[in-house]
Amino acid sequence: MYGFSMPQLLEKKYRQVFSKIKTKNIIAQKTERKICLLLLVIPFVSSIVFFGQNVQNESQNLPLKSAFVIQNLRGDITNTWLSWDLVEGRVLQIQIVNDAYVSAEKISAIKNSIDSTETVEIDDSILHKGLSGSSVYYKGWKGAVRKAAQTDTKYYIPTEFEFVDSKKGQADITIILTSLRNSDGYTGYTTAITDENHILRASITIYEADRLSEVELGTITRHEFGHVLGLAHSTAPEDLMAPIIQTAYPFISDCDIDTLSALYDGSKESGIVCKK
Repeated sequence: MYGFSMPQLLEKKYRQVFSKIKTKNIIAQKTERKICLLLLVIPFVSSIVFFGQNVQNESQNLPLKSAFVIQNLRGDITNTWLSWDLVEGRVLQIQIVNDAYVSAEKISAIKNSIDSTETVEIDDSILHKGLSGSSVYYKGWKGAVRKAAQTDTKYYIPTEFEFVDSKKGQADITIILTSLRNSDGYTGYTTAITDENHILRASITIYEADRLSEVELGTITRHEFGHVLGLAHSTAPEDLMAPIIQTAYPFISDCDIDTLSALYDGSKESGIVCKK
């Protein structure tokens, strides 16, 4: 019979326990290494998948833009609406309602787009009107309508405008400057009261007027006042009366003037073909 003393038994028990602990530690270390390796691999794989998805999404949503210009040999068309029916010499009164509290300088820019008689000569090739020559453009409607009035017409083309204080009552033409934004994205909007064939009163609303520069306010007023006089939109993208004003020279063209003359002469045509 073999027996063990207490110290021997304790030593044997200690070795057994230590052996188990050592074994567990080795297993734990191996497991830990595997987990660490897995944690390193997963983000790497995920980043590859995520990056691949980003590239794929960007390629699908990438906007593709293009532009082209066609010079129409037949000529662009400026469409017409209705004319005013005024006694000769009648002065159209204009009031400005400054709800946007724009500066005096901006108000002057608005008035000049109507009252100016200043002209500018622009090379025809710049505005796709031909390979040579130039054309005269008007910076204000007073100069343009005086040019149009040199042609005998059935109806009187208004050539005189007067700006009046809005407190004096409702004018023939009202220009409303508002800081509000149009829900359809318009910068300017013209409405008119008409009878069957003629304009009786008109109103222009310019939206977010407080955010527009003097040049922008002058441009949009010049465009909308064309509607007030009876012009609709032009098919020429470089013309002031195009539905989207994108030209660097937003002035009144000979085509706009010729169309105005034809409209006030009682033309039944809905649009006039431009000479250039």
